[in-house]
Amino acid sequence: MRMIFYLMFKTSKGLDILDDKYEDDLYRETLTIFSFFSIVRFLLNFHEENAKYSFFYNLYLLVLAILISVFFGIIFSLITHKVGKLLKGKASYIEICSLYAYALIPIIIGDSFKFVLRGMHTSQMVDFDSFRLLSFWNAIVFSLLSLKILVLGLKKFNQYSYLKSAINSAILVLPVLGFWLYFVFN
Repeated sequence: MRMIFYLMFKTSKGLDILDDKYEDDLYRETLTIFSFFSIVRFLLNFHEENAKYSFFYNLYLLVLAILISVFFGIIFSLITHKVGKLLKGKASYIEICSLYAYALIPIIIGDSFKFVLRGMHTSQMVDFDSFRLLSFWNAIVFSLLSLKILVLGLKKFNQYSYLKSAINSAILVLPVLGFWLYFVFN
């Protein structure tokens, strides 16, 4: 828990702690974080209409979401690692994979906060305009925290400049940003 706060608010110290962990522990934690991310996303997108389906069908969808999340997390980490190698980076694949997973933690926290906000909106504690405004700023703040962890981590582990780190992270951030803007404005 302490490491999460270090990563979010004192990123360089959190990255030092992450750098001192064993690779086997990093790999297990990475898979756990990818899985937990998909569980939070699944619960955030779960609607009352889905409750009419059987328990096993919903469990199947949850397991499928976990597998897809882990698969895409590993693929995105591999792409980031290969681009980093093209930019003369020195990081290993497991360092990039764990960095990518730990960069998802602010988004997990933001999604959990949005889950609470949705409950407050459903129970009429927050009106619709406030809910949309809080959800928007929630997404912005936690996405920027996640991007900060990713860029500073790429800089540290690959041992190159901020510019190369920004270029390396832009390979993944720009498509995600494009999808996000598409769904926000459509």
